[in-house]
Amino acid sequence: MSAIVAVRDLRKKYGQVEAVAGISFEVQQGEVFALLGPNGAGKTTTVEILEGLRTADGGSASVAGIDVTKDPAGVKRRIGVQLQQSAFPENFLAHELVELFALFYGRKVDSYALLRAVGLEDKKNQKSEKLSGGQKQRLSIAIALVNEPQVLFLDEPTTGLDPQARRNLWELIRDMRRRSSATGSASWIRERSSRSIRRRHSSHSCLAGASRSRCCNSRPTSRTCSSTSPVTS
Repeated sequence: MSAIVAVRDLRKKYGQVEAVAGISFEVQQGEVFALLGPNGAGKTTTVEILEGLRTADGGSASVAGIDVTKDPAGVKRRIGVQLQQSAFPENFLAHELVELFALFYGRKVDSYALLRAVGLEDKKNQKSEKLSGGQKQRLSIAIALVNEPQVLFLDEPTTGLDPQARRNLWELIRDMRRRSSATGSASWIRERSSRSIRRRHSSHSCLAGASRSRCCNSRPTSRTCSSTSPVTS
């Protein structure tokens, strides 16, 4: 089975700073995947390249079978993105926002069904500014699903949430994985997560790891080693 996200020796520099130094990994269909690392490790740059927002200086990357360098617009049509912080237009009801973002893709959607999928059906007629932090994150995920994406990018979705809201959101993600695996969707998560989610650790701008332990030498003075393992909460 071909990977739905494939990255090979990806590189990106900003002046003399090497933000991404030759990372390689794959994400399979139906898989929930986490990219971990400290600030400055190149996580955001890597994700922005995969989302078609930045151009890599070297290497290759494909998302849903599309080369992100050759056809970034094609990638954007096939992905959904939930940002760490979302600013919605004021005075729109939750279901109206879902319908509005669907129009940006030239689609009409069942907004109630999408809100039901993320546990917000009872908030469909609530203004977004009246929603709690956890509810806004769920609304962001519903909006990210309006184009029926093949790959869903979640940018630290539980940042700022209380423990209960955090657990509820991870349960939602696990449920989405169970329901989407049959359709070949994949979720991409960028923070430390719960059990049974595959992860990669990025440090010193170099990301390494696969089903076996290996090392990625990005610079003469820096080496990062990691291996796949279950993530504990």
